Amino acid sequence: MHRAVADARLKQTLLNKKRERGDNMVNFSEGDYVLRSRVDEKGQNKLLVTWVGPYVVTAAQAYNASKVKHLVIGEELDVHASRLKFFADKDLEVTEELLEHVAAQSIILLVRELIRHRWNDQSRSYEILVGWFYGVVRLLSVRVIKQMILVSTGYQ
Repeated sequence: MHRAVADARLKQTLLNKKRERGDNMVNFSEGDYVLRSRVDEKGQNKLLVTWVGPYVVTAAQAYNASKVKHLVIGEELDVHASRLKFFADKDLEVTEELLEHVAAQSIILLVRELIRHRWNDQSRSYEILVGWFYGVVRLLSVRVIKQMILVSTGYQ
């Protein structure tokens, strides 16, 4: 009995040492979809969702860092691997429903301009071509835009 307890303790000690060295750190490859932790952001409501995204990994950098890109606005961030959680591989199809989910995560999105709009007979709603502050232009349905907190220069 004492031998079994000693073996279990030794096994747990080795696992703890391995974790302290960072051996369990996940390496993400370019094109993977990940969730980003916003637990370290200042001024956030502690009851908000901790994991936001998905983001797409655009580059894997040294020291377990990755460059990730927001799906809707194209903002790029450098994030440590400990702040990322795997969501899906690069074969994920980005649908309107996924974009709606990303837009509804209580994040502030900076709009540069609303370029133009059109009626989509298939979805039976308007679509708006939005120019984001980060330089990306994306066509979004009104249903997705209703979920967002949009901020533009001059008004809120």
